[in-house]
Amino acid sequence: MDEHNGRRTVRWRADSGRDTDRAVRLAAWIWTAVGAVVLAGVLLYLVWKPLLVILAPVLFAGLIVYLLDPLVTRIADRGLPRWAATAAVYLLFLAVGAAVIVGTAPIVGQQGAALVEQAPDLRERGTELLNRAGASAGLDLHLGGDEDTGEIAEEVVRETEQAMADEASRRRMMAVLAGVTGVAAGAAKLLLLLALGPILAFYLLADLPRVKALAVRLAPPQRRTEVSDLTAALSSVVGGYVRGQLMVSAFVGIFTSIGLALVGLPFWLVVGIVAGVTNLVPFVGPVVGGALGVVLALLTGGWAMAVWVVVVVVVVQQVESQVLQPLVMRRTVSLHPAVVVLALLAAGAVYGIGGMLLAVPAVAALKVVAEYLWRRHIPWAEDPELDELKEADGAQVETLAR
Repeated sequence: MDEHNGRRTVRWRADSGRDTDRAVRLAAWIWTAVGAVVLAGVLLYLVWKPLLVILAPVLFAGLIVYLLDPLVTRIADRGLPRWAATAAVYLLFLAVGAAVIVGTAPIVGQQGAALVEQAPDLRERGTELLNRAGASAGLDLHLGGDEDTGEIAEEVVRETEQAMADEASRRRMMAVLAGVTGVAAGAAKLLLLLALGPILAFYLLADLPRVKALAVRLAPPQRRTEVSDLTAALSSVVGGYVRGQLMVSAFVGIFTSIGLALVGLPFWLVVGIVAGVTNLVPFVGPVVGGALGVVLALLTGGWAMAVWVVVVVVVVQQVESQVLQPLVMRRTVSLHPAVVVLALLAAGAVYGIGGMLLAVPAVAALKVVAEYLWRRHIPWAEDPELDELKEADGAQVETLAR
């Protein structure tokens, strides 16, 4: 009996020791995680402003790298040194860009000057059109009128003079002017930083294989194959989206301009450029470009021209969504429209237009990472019901899942 109790006592002490060791290891892990989070927060606080300074040129450089890397790689594979292939592609794109600017700048300048010159007449026609629409709906709007404009201008001058007579008001006005000056200086700095993007992109393109190899070597040896595969998938998806979206936007801008020129819209190239640029943001481009074209058509040509503008915009968008998008975007990860809309809303609310431009590729990249980790590390992920999803997500992701 005593021996039995003695064995039970020894076993209890051994179990207690193991529990203590587990508790010590758990506490060590917890405090290590807390320390890592605190250290990461301190480092982020210290480098946050420098990161904001370099963020714009780095993003711009990344866009250029994703756009030009396939062509540079193809030329370099034929035996040309990579730096020479990068220089050749840069010269080619500079020549194409210069040709486009030389060909379109005079027309854009002419149409822009005409739009500015006709702005008062267009404003008057717009207010008259709104007054007529209000009258037909039983509303007496009384919009516009030179007398009202003159009274508003006199009131603004009077309020400004009164504000300048008060010391506190003068201080507030000077603070506002200082803020405007700061915004202008920030815009100039941003333009300067964006100008550095192509230079940074050139060096990244020239050394891209070494950069990728260095990134893989930073991972633990047992994870390098996984990191290499996942990096390739991300590059394929994000690069495909960037190149495809630029191609689609160029198509929308060119053919919208041609269609609007055929229907006789005076500012056809300006509207086409706006439609193409805004088409970089999904679901936004058709609305912005189409609305601008319809408004200008109503003010310059009436309802008949507005209907033709709608026809042009709808035809171009249908060709883009039904023919070009499936061809160009077939190798990128498909996203549900609801996910795209929610991502655009969240990114636009937090980061503005820049966030909306980056929202879709960022969500696509997160989807690639999530699906790869899920299929690699979740035991029940190999489900026959996921075969359709694998086929829809493209060859690169399907290969990784295996």
